[in-house]
Amino acid sequence: MDTMEYQGDIHPRLAASSACLDRHGASIKPAALAYHVCLRPRDPTTGELEAWPMP
Repeated sequence: MDTMEYQGDIHPRLAASSACLDRHGASIKPAALAYHVCLRPRDPTTGELEAWPMP
């Protein structure tokens, strides 16, 4: 697995391809994203997936 160090501030963003939105629809509430596949970074020291709390 390739890793990279964080450089500076990280500003999380949500994005989806048009194909994904066509297939699954757009989520109106952040809680609905629990049923979608999301890419999340891993902690470089533990390898655990980082928490990604939704507002």
